[in-house]
Amino acid sequence: MGAGEFQEHPGPMRTTTLPPAPGGPRVFEDWPGNDRFFCDGRCMMGPSPERLVGTAMVVLVPSVIFNVFVVPDVASSYHVAILAVSIFWPLWCLGNLISTGTSDPGILVRLPPQPPPPDGRPRPRYREERLENGRTVTVKWNDTCNFYQPPRAHHCSVNNDCIDRFDHHCPWVGTTIGRRNYRTFIGFVFGTTILCLYVMTICGFQIKIKHDALIKANDDSPNRALKAMGECPAALVLLAVSFVAFWFVGVLSVFHSYLIITNQTTYENFRDGFTWEENPYNKGCIGNCWDVLCALPPASRFRFRATKAEQPRPIELTEVAVHTQSSPPRLTRAPPPPLLAPPQEQDEQWRPAMPQPQQWQPRQQRQQQQP
Repeated sequence: MGAGEFQEHPGPMRTTTLPPAPGGPRVFEDWPGNDRFFCDGRCMMGPSPERLVGTAMVVLVPSVIFNVFVVPDVASSYHVAILAVSIFWPLWCLGNLISTGTSDPGILVRLPPQPPPPDGRPRPRYREERLENGRTVTVKWNDTCNFYQPPRAHHCSVNNDCIDRFDHHCPWVGTTIGRRNYRTFIGFVFGTTILCLYVMTICGFQIKIKHDALIKANDDSPNRALKAMGECPAALVLLAVSFVAFWFVGVLSVFHSYLIITNQTTYENFRDGFTWEENPYNKGCIGNCWDVLCALPPASRFRFRATKAEQPRPIELTEVAVHTQSSPPRLTRAPPPPLLAPPQEQDEQWRPAMPQPQQWQPRQQRQQQQP
């Protein structure tokens, strides 16, 4: 640097910070559960998304091998529709699987901590709740979400969420199965059961095609069947894999068919074991199947990419408790007392009738009073 020259030192570096979003952080950014969000809150998955990816690979990889090495021979020998079904059905199973693992299973809104009862007594852990059909069930206080869990709801310890119509936590999907994703879950279970039967059938047809080709070639060796199987090793491997998988998903399909017909969840079946007459949610065979297979699932209670101030109207606790049978929520409120009645008369008028306790008497005295 020469004389008379000077170097201008740069000023302090300026950093710009984005203003906070109105209403605070978005819901998925401050989520209290163990669920994981991807794509800026557009995709919600359970605590173990790698299990969902692994299950998808278990379905996708054998399906690709099946369509590359087995289906072309059978479709060219019988009908091209076999190729269309072989492509569509695995995609159907994968679609149900991904929809189950990336959707809200029916998470209930947490409430702020509730004040203790005014009488100073501890809050009862359990209480009775009356359903729309007149039956009563026992509900439990949820210390994490600060409310009495609605009928059929349960707090999943893995997801750390209270789930409406909780069925079970599925390790293969990596998330909880509840009211909003049970239909796609059984679509995946039933679909993979049919897929296993379909793959075994088509693989058997390919072995038959190879065997018929040996017959036409005048191969009279006693090991002709083994030669036919040796010419299609992919069909043999897929046949064995599909046979093992069929027993797993087949048993699940039979079990969940029973649950659908009797309107039970997996959790209720293992915990309560309702009979047909004891089940308080039983609507008959047709009504039970309609609730699961045809009734529209309720909308999610959250807008995960919105702030807390932009969430839908919060569902009151009484509304959630009434909403148990796939019907729109209702609120039942008692009429207000008359304005002109004195306070004492109001208390007497609106005090619920309580049964009077009977005075204890000795057994001999009670027998003498009986006619």
